Amino acid sequence: MKLKTIACTLAAAALMQMTAAADTIETLNVPSSQITGDTFPVQITINSDQNIGYMQAVLNYDDSIIEFVDGDAVGGGGAITVNTFPMSNPDQIDCVLNFRAVGEGYSDITLGNGYVFSPDGIVLAELNSTASVEVISDQPQQPDDAEDKDTPDAPAETVSQETESKPEDDSSEAAVTSAPDESVHESQAETQPETSQPEAAVVPKGYLASLSCDAGVLDPAFSYDVFAYTVYVDSDTENVKFNAVPSDTNDVITYSSDGKLDHGKNVRKITVTSDEGTETVYTVTVFRDEEGADSSSKSDSSDGKTERDKFKDLLNPALAIILVTLVVALFIVIMWIKSLGKNKKGKRKK
Repeated sequence: MKLKTIACTLAAAALMQMTAAADTIETLNVPSSQITGDTFPVQITINSDQNIGYMQAVLNYDDSIIEFVDGDAVGGGGAITVNTFPMSNPDQIDCVLNFRAVGEGYSDITLGNGYVFSPDGIVLAELNSTASVEVISDQPQQPDDAEDKDTPDAPAETVSQETESKPEDDSSEAAVTSAPDESVHESQAETQPETSQPEAAVVPKGYLASLSCDAGVLDPAFSYDVFAYTVYVDSDTENVKFNAVPSDTNDVITYSSDGKLDHGKNVRKITVTSDEGTETVYTVTVFRDEEGADSSSKSDSSDGKTERDKFKDLLNPALAIILVTLVVALFIVIMWIKSLGKNKKGKRKK
């Protein structure tokens, strides 16, 4: 019975190992309401069951309601880029950003277009969180004056009396009655909101304005606030070159490696350093086809799966084989022990 219990325990442990996966949890804490003029914190917390290297993401907000004050981020005008690292615990990030309430209304605060990376540059999680804050005025709302509401009616009565006192003059009546219509049209023209054209995105200092590869196409398409890309190249391609253009002429660009590509996975990092000392890292993973691989293998490798999913697909069958082998081995050991017990009992009877 003990051997059967041990076998079941080992089988359950193997199954747990086969289905286990890294877990990363993100939390965006924002106060529910603030008063205009107050400064309040926005806390980003990342917890993972693996060690974290760094986190890069974009925080979007309504700059007519709140404004960014300080923290581990750069930018402004409704979008800042957060670049932070673990401090005390290697598997946890605690980042506090300070904002100031500047206008009345609601503002959504969205954390996205970013990733959590491991120390060796592997993507652990994609970030996507949303919260909101309400900003109210510190001044009580003044009631409307009833006398002011009645004031616009007086000119209308005067016009009516004048038109009734001169019924014989048609031209005068037409001039008097047409004047209010013109003022109404002018008032409507003044109050009609103007349609503004969307402004082009302004790339802040310390970022890339453009990025391209001479041997393949970036996936996804380049955007200054997206920091992880993938490029697939043929087996004949031994080197790749990146054309990176900074957003500011004072920014400095450094490349992690321009050496020969290995078959399979290759990681290239492009770092942008502004004149203020802030750094932004763009990671490009280059997959070079194995020798003799046809074009169908490239289409299979670009099916949209992440590196973790592909690793799990390779690991799970191996773990299943190990599990079956352990169960069969335990069954053989149990049967062998039983046969030894029977042989001993038969000898004792003789």
